[in-house]
Amino acid sequence: AIIDLGFEAADLHRVFARCDARNDGSWRLMERLGMRREAHFREHALFKGDFKDTVKEQPGSSSVVQGIASDKFAIGYSGIGYATADVRAVPLAKDAKSTAVEATVANCYAGTYPMSRFLYVYINHKPSTDLDPLRREFVRYMLSRSGQEVVVKDGYYPLTPRIVEDAMKKLGLSSTAVEANAPKK
Repeated sequence: AIIDLGFEAADLHRVFARCDARNDGSWRLMERLGMRREAHFREHALFKGDFKDTVKEQPGSSSVVQGIASDKFAIGYSGIGYATADVRAVPLAKDAKSTAVEATVANCYAGTYPMSRFLYVYINHKPSTDLDPLRREFVRYMLSRSGQEVVVKDGYYPLTPRIVEDAMKKLGLSSTAVEANAPKK
């Protein structure tokens, strides 16, 4: 409500917040409020620098990709799931001394592509208790082959069988109920 008031009444264009990266609760709250994590981009692409005043901010990843596709001199940052035939992922190096690495599935899984990261799903659930039936089935679906096929269909990289198995164990779910083979991309 306060953030909405700032945009509407005070005509703000941007709200900036910081929190300790280890404080998951603060991150979740900020994301619920519609904020996005720019720190990953600033640290890995801007080398802890800041955006230029001339940057063309967009309301979302789809708009970023559309803007890049329509301007041959543009460069932007978006999730791999928004890639189209009109843009390409740029090979990146972690520093000036390293070799640039392509944004392939294998390089992302290996952690060698500097801008790769996981997207997380948060579940409102008290630790050390069983998931209620609805949440349990939703998690099982997300981690199943069918759920991961949706991930691939939307342009993202699926979880590996090992990641699925680890997630199931953490949640106290039987991995036999989940088809743990990730679909091929």
